Amino acid sequence: MSRVFYFIFVMLLFSEGTVTAQEFGANNATWHYRTWDSGSKTNRLLALRTVRDTIFDGKSCVILIPTGHIADGFLPYKNMLCSDSSKVLYWSISKNEFQVLYDFSAKKGDAWKSSYDDYNGNFISDVYFLVDSVYLIMINNRNIQVQVMRIIEGDTNDLDTHKPYYYNIYENIGCTEFIFPWPSTQIGHDGIPDLRCYEDDSTGLYRHDKSVACDYTQVGLEESSTKNQLVLSPNPNKGRFLVANPAGLIAVRVFDVQGKLVFEQRIADSASNELEVDLERQLSGLFFVEVVDKAGEITRQKMVLQQ
Repeated sequence: MSRVFYFIFVMLLFSEGTVTAQEFGANNATWHYRTWDSGSKTNRLLALRTVRDTIFDGKSCVILIPTGHIADGFLPYKNMLCSDSSKVLYWSISKNEFQVLYDFSAKKGDAWKSSYDDYNGNFISDVYFLVDSVYLIMINNRNIQVQVMRIIEGDTNDLDTHKPYYYNIYENIGCTEFIFPWPSTQIGHDGIPDLRCYEDDSTGLYRHDKSVACDYTQVGLEESSTKNQLVLSPNPNKGRFLVANPAGLIAVRVFDVQGKLVFEQRIADSASNELEVDLERQLSGLFFVEVVDKAGEITRQKMVLQQ
């Protein structure tokens, strides 16, 4: 009996808090961010979604698709993150090699260096990652490891003169600010202060910032009032339907239940409020219609295709 108890104790010891091999961005992962629009002086939305995976240089990778008011100008590192055991990697264009973004097996005192490229792939500087502490939190009844990371931009000769940035790195989710936790992360002149929400099919929905809704950009705006603007007619349908939105249409996208993008169209006519969508070649099932309006707001509705 004592041997059995010892075996169970050892198994629990090694399983609790142990980080398993990462498939970062799996299960239709989506990150929602607040962003600051310097032109309109308002908070806006940026969402990053994994819509497909691929193999790159022998690594399992996910492709990040941005949506929101700054999506057109957003090309961080070719929008790709890759996994290697407990590490999450990105491809440095300037170095022509993988760099470590996260290491979920890292413990207090561990450190590594990565290269920091701009959005055109030009080298900016080295970035040093140092793990200050590690602890566990509970998210949706699951123990999630959190690393408190100190990140310093610069070279080894002037590390002491550079101000460190402190970030919390959540297992599976990544940084609770921007997914690329660079010092002073910005997209053009639009700063990204923090993560609103994260969701995937395994973890479920995690609202990091409980003061705002995940998908919408105005504080206090109810989800139902925004959704009621978007009309899909008919719904259900046989593959042809009309998308109408009084707030205007900048882009219309349709995703299947696996998160695969099956339709996308940008609307050149700024006065257009309607678009006819043809999905007759798709198999019947549940789809998600996503609309970007003139204000950069994103609205989604479920759509049922019946053959």
